[in-house]
Amino acid sequence: MRKYLRKYKNYTPTILNSIILMIVLYCSLFYVEHINLFARNNVVVLGNAYVQENTILDAININEEGSIFSYDLGILQKNVESIEFIKSAKVSIILPSTLMIQILERSPVVLVLLDANIFLMMNRPHY
Repeated sequence: MRKYLRKYKNYTPTILNSIILMIVLYCSLFYVEHINLFARNNVVVLGNAYVQENTILDAININEEGSIFSYDLGILQKNVESIEFIKSAKVSIILPSTLMIQILERSPVVLVLLDANIFLMMNRPHY
């Protein structure tokens, strides 16, 4: 009988510490969801000189209520790169709530500004 009691006595602190750790982790996750820590609050677009920011935001087509982790960054990047004046794009997450879009635009051959409209003419590469 004493042998079993000694055995349980040795494992008791480990078991209690494990239970306390699980409770703390659960409470932390509950608190993060409660305060909506990872909600997307900010979108930063860098590198756009000719393409307007609204055009880029319309291309990525993201919802307002989603968590920052609910976005597929590869799909967002392809959507931004589908704009004809953008050469490449990089979409990344800055924790806790920022979505960053870095773009590299094609260099225009001709740039025409008429009132509020911008017309770009590009030299397309031939493969």
